[in-house]
Amino acid sequence: MIGVGSIGPAPPATGAAGQPPSDVVAAAPVVAVENHVVTVDIIDAELADVLSQLAQQAGFQLAITGQLGRVTAAFTRASVEEALRQLVHDHELMLIYRAPDGEHGPLQLVQVDVFAGTPSRRGPVALTATQRTTMLAEVSQLVAAADRPYAIQRLTELVGSADPTVRARAAWALGRVGGPQAAVALAAATRDQARDVRVQAVYALRSAQAAGAVPTLGNLLLNDPDARVRRAAARVLGSLPGSEATSALTAATHDDDVMVRREVAGALRRRGVPATP
Repeated sequence: MIGVGSIGPAPPATGAAGQPPSDVVAAAPVVAVENHVVTVDIIDAELADVLSQLAQQAGFQLAITGQLGRVTAAFTRASVEEALRQLVHDHELMLIYRAPDGEHGPLQLVQVDVFAGTPSRRGPVALTATQRTTMLAEVSQLVAAADRPYAIQRLTELVGSADPTVRARAAWALGRVGGPQAAVALAAATRDQARDVRVQAVYALRSAQAAGAVPTLGNLLLNDPDARVRRAAARVLGSLPGSEATSALTAATHDDDVMVRREVAGALRRRGVPATP
């Protein structure tokens, strides 16, 4: 829970003539972390400097790409993650967690990468091989920590990574974790631009036993432009019970791809549905 505060430009105090009073001394900027709780009270400070102070006190590594500009912010009782998102709302964050005491130890924030500008303004940022390896390892740690509330939230962030390999692995992990929030993220991943991510999301929906997955899979089976995605959707639908899945399969019996038609025909045959001429 973040205390009452504000973020944005704050006009300076002025005297009767609209000028700053001569006896007003600007307050020193405050960035304090105590027991993992963050207090921020700053006016028109360099955002990079503020983040550096936060990183030093909270104990994570910081990497900044581009010019972040200045920020005015005031809030209390924020977690480190909440504080970062409040401060960097105009830029993109990448938070990296590790379990320092072993795979099953508590996850800790160890690195924060900040990219100036939102994706729509700066385009995608390619990960380095080291960053990709680190994030893939993080996905495995998050699966092991699935009972912790932050695990699914972080996996949901990773399924939106700039790297398709990370997105596919995060989709797999969400399938292992399961639950309503994972199902929502996986449904979104079935619309990913990368074919391999969509395929992984299809299989993850089955692993997650996601309620309401049949309409999503049926839409993919009928409309996805890549035959490999349609094959996966047919295979998963064939493993799901119910008339809704049968109807979705029946609608795809004339698919352009022979392998999709074979998957559909086999699934319908196992259900006792006569082949369509």
